Amino acid sequence: MWLPDTARQVIEAAESGSMEEGPAFDAKAQLPGSKKNIDLAIDVAAMANDGGVLLYGVGEDENRRPTLPHPFELAGALERIASIVSTSLSDPPFIDPRPLPLEADPAQGFVLLHVPQSARAPHQATVGNDMRFYGRAGEINVRLTEGEIERLYARRARAAVDRDELLNDRIRLGPPAQDDLGFLHAFARPLALDTDFMDRAAPTTGRVIELLRELARTTDNVQPPSGYGPGLTQYLTWEPKGAKVWTLGREDDEDQSNSVRCDLNVDRRADLFCGRAAARPPRTHAEDSPLYIINPVIVGNLASFLSIVGAYYQAANYFGAVDLGVAITGILGATGYSEDNRHMFYAPTYNAPDYREHAQVTVAELQDVTAAVLMLLRRFLGTVYRPDWDPFKSPA
Repeated sequence: MWLPDTARQVIEAAESGSMEEGPAFDAKAQLPGSKKNIDLAIDVAAMANDGGVLLYGVGEDENRRPTLPHPFELAGALERIASIVSTSLSDPPFIDPRPLPLEADPAQGFVLLHVPQSARAPHQATVGNDMRFYGRAGEINVRLTEGEIERLYARRARAAVDRDELLNDRIRLGPPAQDDLGFLHAFARPLALDTDFMDRAAPTTGRVIELLRELARTTDNVQPPSGYGPGLTQYLTWEPKGAKVWTLGREDDEDQSNSVRCDLNVDRRADLFCGRAAARPPRTHAEDSPLYIINPVIVGNLASFLSIVGAYYQAANYFGAVDLGVAITGILGATGYSEDNRHMFYAPTYNAPDYREHAQVTVAELQDVTAAVLMLLRRFLGTVYRPDWDPFKSPA
């Protein structure tokens, strides 16, 4: 997907004739007039089914090819686009509008409107009396048939079922359950896989190594105030795991309490495992000793994981929907705790064998790592500690 960064790139592509319109790209000479808001709403709704780009400021020549740059006044353009989308579509999709100002006159330029594939598609146009659903057929928008609408609704419903299965897969592929340890599993999956994803994020081997180091450094961005281990923050070096997966962290088959790893696939998939979500006190691994839920290990490693995948997706210009899932297993009868002024306060024991939660977010929402972690763990943390506890502000 072509996402130009500058007005110069737009002008060069237009004047060279290399700009090609199709199902995922449409160029417009200008934003629609004030009485034509429906046109922009329909364009966004149609692109949101499978993702695409709308470029404003490039007109067509006599052969109907986008070869004529028409920079326009940028003031208020992004605000108008956001207003139209939020008020003219049912369940408005996420959009990413970007100004591309001219070097000589920054007040003038182009607007790139990136419309990622929406997990909530189809989106109904609600301006006036339209109330229809749209899609792309080649270079044009078309009304969706009843069958196409049903297919998109089925895709939406299938996502929740798929997330449950992904969690089951992560648990099944992990190490066998242990009486003295609880495990943390998590995954991140974009709506559609893409085998060229890593190549766009880092097109050369040297750039891949540099990118991975940058991703590892993001693990320090948001962390709980309590120290903990094992943690992804301890590692900066990624190791190849076959030809398609890079791994950050450590795996200790003899003592899983030392294990923590993030697996990053070149096709956008990512997985997290930590072997010390819960543990018995050191040197007292008897069956009758208490099993404690290690909240900082869970919160800190999940925050690190989401920081890495959010930065990974941004690096390759993916801003669409992402399926997230987390499972904390082996915690039946375990107790959450915190330490304050040398006194230990115990929460009720956890009366289920595991905790599971999943959700679907946009990459933009992933940039607020704290909010994403709390969304996935709020019910769990409220059970093992207290409902109003913020693990990023108060030590455990």
